[in-house]
Amino acid sequence: MKILVQPPRSGKTMAMIRMADDFNGYIVCRSQRDAYRIAELARNMGARIHFPVTYDEVDRHQYHAGGVHRFWFDGADDYLRARFPDVEIAGLTLTEETE
Repeated sequence: MKILVQPPRSGKTMAMIRMADDFNGYIVCRSQRDAYRIAELARNMGARIHFPVTYDEVDRHQYHAGGVHRFWFDGADDYLRARFPDVEIAGLTLTEETE
């Protein structure tokens, strides 16, 4: 798992587009508006990515599950805040995958 922690407007989404392009994955984003923005940015970068999936589509399993093998969450902190709007997300842990 690759984790990008950078300030706003520092190129995180562009880096995610490059990873999705390199590894044939799906970017998961906040809204359809963001999905179109990311798709356009990828096109302008010359990257070939699948059309991004929204947080709600992931929650409802509205994606072609058989063909999806990788997700890149653009704004995972936003995803958590949207799912738990009345609770402060004070911390989290991630487990490094071993191969």
